Amino acid sequence: MNRILVVLLTLTSCVGRAQTDFNSDIEFTADLENFGNLSGWKESLEGVDIIALGENTHGLGEVFAAKAELVSFLHQELGFDLLLFESGYGDAALAWERLDVLSPREFTRIFSSNFYYHSEEIEELVSYVKAQNGGLKIQGFDCQPQQNYLVKRMTEIAQAIDSAWARSVVGEMNSFNKLYQLENDRDTLGFNQQRDRFVDFLHNYNAFLNENTDRLLASGATENEIKALKRSNEIFLNTYAKVTIGEMMGWP
Repeated sequence: MNRILVVLLTLTSCVGRAQTDFNSDIEFTADLENFGNLSGWKESLEGVDIIALGENTHGLGEVFAAKAELVSFLHQELGFDLLLFESGYGDAALAWERLDVLSPREFTRIFSSNFYYHSEEIEELVSYVKAQNGGLKIQGFDCQPQQNYLVKRMTEIAQAIDSAWARSVVGEMNSFNKLYQLENDRDTLGFNQQRDRFVDFLHNYNAFLNENTDRLLASGATENEIKALKRSNEIFLNTYAKVTIGEMMGWP
């Protein structure tokens, strides 16, 4: 069973069960090596399977450096092996498939559309993850469609089979954002029409993947990429197929 680390934004650090009695004062060295001052956490975190690491601001490198040190400690000393970022599921899953051929900087720029992860501190963390040879995995959990690398790969993969239809992918995926304006305008009819158009596109894209799997594999797409695209579309459908006006700004 995975032991999971979740990197969140605008939250304070928390654990999967209540824990308030820590026996050590925590001082971060930010060198990814010196864990002596964290050893008191080992007993306190025994039996905890999910830990969330948050911050009170997006812009401090010291915060990301501290979290990177914590990730390294929790992986090496407590066996945590899955690192979830507040990144789009599709962005991260597709980027992960290319981890071996991407530099840490390249991976950091595409695994998340959140610009605050595009930092030297996260690059160093990605370098650490690459060195684990699969022992620590990076994925995303955000269900919103505004995912740059996902849309790029959706387009590229479709391009190999149907270039005309591939050119529509960016527009159809980006048109999702119209739902926010339609909700703000209280245009229920327009909202429902745009939602249904987005849902139809996702169904059509899944049908395209199913009907052309062999050709897509022959053109260079991988089985895991195709699975990631289907799963990403499934997440969108589960989240938005029945969303009604008034719900967009509340969730997600």
